[in-house]
Amino acid sequence: MDDGLLLKSLPCVVESLEELMGPNGAREMLHSAGHKPAANLIGALPLHLLVEDTVTRSADWLGELGFADIWTVDGAGDVRLSDLPIKCANHALDLAADGAGEYFCIGPLEECSRQMSSPSIQVDKCSQHGLVQTWSLKA
Repeated sequence: MDDGLLLKSLPCVVESLEELMGPNGAREMLHSAGHKPAANLIGALPLHLLVEDTVTRSADWLGELGFADIWTVDGAGDVRLSDLPIKCANHALDLAADGAGEYFCIGPLEECSRQMSSPSIQVDKCSQHGLVQTWSLKA
């Protein structure tokens, strides 16, 4: 099976999870699932960075991997995301997913932080303005 086809099917999986588990259950499950790709990709890199450096490096790296097209880091306090591929796919497929898939995209940021710095960060969704989302970071 084509990798692109697998990624394109993710919004349908998200919608099904939301129907089965409810929005909160789907968010938590996908948030946790988002940690696994980061852990596998990073492995046990011998990095010990400041939280600010970790967030910046992780955001750049995750942007290159396609988790979001634009990442903006405001110190260690906020991360702004836009053009999340999962949101674009939801729109293209006319799915009414409430956003649980976004947690799959933000989970890797937390896991990268856990792998590269101490203390690790926790990411909470703050607000959304159009296609731009602002996530609050807590060390």
